[in-house]
Amino acid sequence: MSHHNLTLLFTKQEIAETVTNIARQINKDYSHIPTLLVCCLKGGVVFFSDLMRQLDVPIVGIEFIQMSSYGECTKPSHLPEIQSNLSQISVEGQNLLIIDDIIDTGITMSALIEALTQLNPLKIEICTLLDKPSRREIQIEPKYIGFTIPDQFVIGYGMDYNQSYRNLPDIYFIQEPKQEEI
Repeated sequence: MSHHNLTLLFTKQEIAETVTNIARQINKDYSHIPTLLVCCLKGGVVFFSDLMRQLDVPIVGIEFIQMSSYGECTKPSHLPEIQSNLSQISVEGQNLLIIDDIIDTGITMSALIEALTQLNPLKIEICTLLDKPSRREIQIEPKYIGFTIPDQFVIGYGMDYNQSYRNLPDIYFIQEPKQEEI
């Protein structure tokens, strides 16, 4: 794996504190509300597992939904596709809490919410570790946000660059390679 220019953004300690604060807020808001947790793969899996273990709310199930929008590059390359079979997920009448690693343009999340809304959930809320509002193209308002970040590409803590770096415990900005290097 070639090492790109990485700049530390959030340490694992800062991430852990933020996850705890988000969990505390969800525990307060959802204390008596049966909730179905929806994890956005692949990037959201580390955040999801850390957050879920701190939730003290009536969880009625967990679901994993894989979306694709990036392909091989750092900018969304095509319209988002839901790669999971939503017909197998029982969301009718449920409170859904979608847990994702990052929201930038909002296009992928908007497509997911649209698809889930057709399955008649009671309510849908979004929880994201990172929010990049400067890139927003579709209005999406996450209820829970860990960190708001500028428009730079981030990796680590589940997030990747060409499938690498997901295992890093901290979050870094990555210097995008020049086109001729790819």
